[in-house]
Amino acid sequence: MQFFSPFCLILLHFEVNGDNLFVSDSFRRETNIETTWEKWLRSILSQSYGSSASKSAYKRADTTSWKPMPSVVRDEDFQIDWTGGVIGQPASVAVYDQDYFYIFHRADRENTNATFHNNYIRNTETIAVDTIVRCTVVTGKCDQSLGKDLFLLPHAISVSPVNKNQLLLTDVGRHQVSAINIKTGVEEFTLGTYGIPIQGDEPHHFCKPTNAKIDPVTGQIFVSDGYCNARVAVFDKNRNYRTSIKGCGGSDLRVPHDLATDATNRILYVADRENNRICVYSINANLFGIEVDVIKRSGAEFALNFNPGFIYTAERVAPPNSRNYGSVINLRSEKEEVLEFEDPDLTAPHGISVWGNRVILIADLNYPGKILKFLRL
Repeated sequence: MQFFSPFCLILLHFEVNGDNLFVSDSFRRETNIETTWEKWLRSILSQSYGSSASKSAYKRADTTSWKPMPSVVRDEDFQIDWTGGVIGQPASVAVYDQDYFYIFHRADRENTNATFHNNYIRNTETIAVDTIVRCTVVTGKCDQSLGKDLFLLPHAISVSPVNKNQLLLTDVGRHQVSAINIKTGVEEFTLGTYGIPIQGDEPHHFCKPTNAKIDPVTGQIFVSDGYCNARVAVFDKNRNYRTSIKGCGGSDLRVPHDLATDATNRILYVADRENNRICVYSINANLFGIEVDVIKRSGAEFALNFNPGFIYTAERVAPPNSRNYGSVINLRSEKEEVLEFEDPDLTAPHGISVWGNRVILIADLNYPGKILKFLRL
């Protein structure tokens, strides 16, 4: 009679994906062996994050003197002031530093039911005006623009943490990620193939990628290949494809729409939009891609941003209980603590960026030429 130890049974039910190992979800449900696996994983996480052995240990890794959650108020005087042209639908916003932020807008384009056919964009003419505008955080006055004749349908923007002269942008019409030099306006590199959407786990093609972020420690690039492929594609610092992250909480991702990284604690946050949750993964070299938490929310996660100790989100609840709001999630609290805030102008939030745990900027698709500014008091 052959005998298989619990450890051997676990190995038999691993799924290999690139450099990652995942336990079969069906095996988790059908056996009681998960307890042993979880104990092992928690012990490793405890060593990695230097805190108590818990699946949410990462939350307490940066704990400082805890303070109650502050209130959030709208800066009613804040207005975008740009004399260089018309700013269209603001698809995304990215804080550059305490003085400036960038808007990535769609000019005269919108994403409607008629925009695409079989994932190919119908209008293949590039936008003939600058789609990236730099503005001041304090007053909203804008002084620089770039991005003319480069994009088809802008979606997201972020600032590279390894090269402050570089912006990382996604275009769902081009099906690409672009790196643009903010001084020259030159496109320095791309990921994906221009205009060609491919569905599947494919290294050289995306299908309507939603966002991209760079890990400042390793230079790895994370791309939420969201609308068609429901994955987060991972590339090394030399832009070679490494692997894909595809699920959490025992189910597949459904439109991963935004990304954020906690470089200090080696964490990747994924806004899993249609599952109303934030998936949290380790990006520690020895535990890369392992899920460490699932933060469940009541609304669809359209946008998120990380500042030390907190996650900021922009969410939407579908009819009949329609609601659009922002939230501040406190990672330093032992219990779940969330502050939600609303505003009459918050109707279709699509992008969020935060500076210094104080200034919150939200791009709302329903307000061309406008960015909503909130302050934590």
